[in-house]
Amino acid sequence: MVESRVPSRRFLPQDPRTEEPWRFTPRIALRVAILGVVALAVFGVLFLRLWALQVLSGSQYLKTAENNQLRTVRIQAPRGLIVDRNGLPIVTNVPGTAVQIWPANLPKKWKAELAELRALSKILDVPVPQMVAQIKKRAGDPVTPVTVKVAVHDAQVSYLSERASEFPGVAIASTFLRHRTARSPRSCSATRARSRPIS
Repeated sequence: MVESRVPSRRFLPQDPRTEEPWRFTPRIALRVAILGVVALAVFGVLFLRLWALQVLSGSQYLKTAENNQLRTVRIQAPRGLIVDRNGLPIVTNVPGTAVQIWPANLPKKWKAELAELRALSKILDVPVPQMVAQIKKRAGDPVTPVTVKVAVHDAQVSYLSERASEFPGVAIASTFLRHRTARSPRSCSATRARSRPIS
């Protein structure tokens, strides 16, 4: 007795209207091959670019990254008391606050830089040409700050601190003001002790 196999009904019967009975047609195979070649080309370009960044230009980028970590700042040491021949102080150091401009942190566009200097001029009552002249004097030294005004009032410091985003090139510095005693009532220049950016 021969058993006849009943066709499985798990799959749909073949459609007589189709030309090829298989699913992976040569046209689909060609498309898959083209996509594979494109994917390999993209990965090849990315690999070559990564290799160029890491191997060919790695030392250059390493030096650039190391230079960005350090900033040389020239800070004058606070001087001691100035006394006369009898040992009496003529000039004393009084802590104060100064506003400085970092030329490297100013906007690159001239109009934006001028707008920031004008806004700072209105706050500190310092003429814009005076600030521009001081910045031009330090044209060859962009990492040394330019002191705009010493003995700044607390209200001005608070205003600048609250609007730090509007003044990216401005920093508040702690200073020691040389103040003459009652015997010599005139005040002297200021010596910078340390500087901190507005935050």
